[in-house]
Amino acid sequence: MCGRYLFVEKDEEMQQWIAMAQPAISFATQEVFPTQSGLVIVKNDAIATTAMQWGFVKWDDKGRIINARQETVASSPFFKSSFEHQRCIVLASGFYEWDKNKDRYLVRLKEQSVQYMAAVYQIKNGQSAFAILTQAAQPDFEAIHNRQPVFLKKAEIEPYLNFSLSEKAVLNARQWNFDVSFMQLQQRLLV
Repeated sequence: MCGRYLFVEKDEEMQQWIAMAQPAISFATQEVFPTQSGLVIVKNDAIATTAMQWGFVKWDDKGRIINARQETVASSPFFKSSFEHQRCIVLASGFYEWDKNKDRYLVRLKEQSVQYMAAVYQIKNGQSAFAILTQAAQPDFEAIHNRQPVFLKKAEIEPYLNFSLSEKAVLNARQWNFDVSFMQLQQRLLV
């Protein structure tokens, strides 16, 4: 988890975030795949939105790492520097997950139309790329998958982008109310 997510531009709150981005940037909409550019929230002098590619370039430059575990992100040699200095928030309208039977689900938070997923980013060879933080799945989601994104409330955007490593309580695991929709991708062949 998380291997794909949904980005819907029509939402009024999402439109506000899009308006904060530079006019020339481009990012994926609808179903967003790894290696595509997604819209993220960052803070330099002020909070802004920009596009970054999904997936850290691996240490051997072969492949991408799209997720980082919340439990180890602060100590992992690969992610520690990004977690300390380069945090961002991925804007989404939901995320997709597959269960062990390869059935696909669209998962959204009931409380907020825009989902704020905690992330970290790197800049390598002049290219910015992000990885979404994940945590152990809450009990009512475990039947679908054992991991889920680390979500933030809108009020937690600035605290997440600004916290020091000694004050990372915003990342404590918590329960969310999910709206889970089964997505029939194709009919399975009966043998």
